[in-house]
Amino acid sequence: MIIYQKSAQANKTARILDAPLAAFTVAALTFMAAACTVEGVSDDDGHGKIPPAKKPAALAAGGVVELLDMGGGALDEVHIFKEDGELILTGTAKNAAAGVFVVAGGGGGGSAPGDENYNAGGGGAGGLICAENFSFNGNAVFTVKVGSGGAGGIVSGDSPYKGSNGGDSYIVVKDSVPSSYGISGDGIRARGGGGGAGSNKPLNDPQGPQTGGSGGGGSGENRNGAQASGDPNTFGNAGGKWTNMSNSAGGGGAGEAAPNNKSTGGAGKNRTSFPALDGISEIPDGFAGGGAGGRDLNTRTATHGGGAKSAENPMGDAADNTGGGGAGAGPASAGWTNPSKAGGSGGSGIVIVRFPNNY
Repeated sequence: MIIYQKSAQANKTARILDAPLAAFTVAALTFMAAACTVEGVSDDDGHGKIPPAKKPAALAAGGVVELLDMGGGALDEVHIFKEDGELILTGTAKNAAAGVFVVAGGGGGGSAPGDENYNAGGGGAGGLICAENFSFNGNAVFTVKVGSGGAGGIVSGDSPYKGSNGGDSYIVVKDSVPSSYGISGDGIRARGGGGGAGSNKPLNDPQGPQTGGSGGGGSGENRNGAQASGDPNTFGNAGGKWTNMSNSAGGGGAGEAAPNNKSTGGAGKNRTSFPALDGISEIPDGFAGGGAGGRDLNTRTATHGGGAKSAENPMGDAADNTGGGGAGAGPASAGWTNPSKAGGSGGSGIVIVRFPNNY
């Protein structure tokens, strides 16, 4: 467990606790919550200290913790999970209304063995959910699952393979799994992104594009990308398609479907779209972009964490903790060579919980 305090006005962060969460009992965490103080942090030239806004009494433990000075003596408490963990609530937090942001893992891009006329669809982004006022209903301990990114399609002989779907992300009362996707009384669950099509594989083929939080991109003449799963309260869109035989499209993103007749991944969402993310450090600027398709060198691009093959990213892997889709495989461009015809891996997800103005 790591705790920071950040001043929004001074844009400085103090690290005030760093220890494994497993080392503490609930009773010990409760004691620390009452006793925790911040002595301040030196400014940039090492002279003086920035006084803390107020002595904080932690509402919860788990993940990387930031205390955001909102001015006027108000502090927001933020818990960031970039990997699996537990959120342990104390005192009034058990009945608090919190902002909860959940992104599932992105789907992997498809593979494309053979010559440059073979190319594959990009992976769909993981589903994205933001609940502005989620109630914990008096429960004390929640399991947090951060979905892994789906693996890119493998290369095995001349057979193309789809990318794997990304893993679900969720937050739920300990020792249970959310009963449905979206927002429910027992938690929040976002679906992993759909894998991109193996080269020239249609929707109804086992190696075709896959449905997910956002759908995987299609490959081949008039072959559609997969649809998003359409889960409630979830941002997600369809993968794209090409009308030409030898081309492939990008995966869908949380913000937009992938465009047709381009290899561009569907746009995701900027962090500025969600007030619950304002002022938080150490998180990406964008989330849940679709992976690029493998064919068209001029439009083979992706945003918001989605993967696109390039000299800097030859495998086309998506960025960690964005839920972006991985890139579909395709021909090399001038100046770089794809080391294999495998698809790029999807990006892992993230879970963020914010208790607003509770001090």
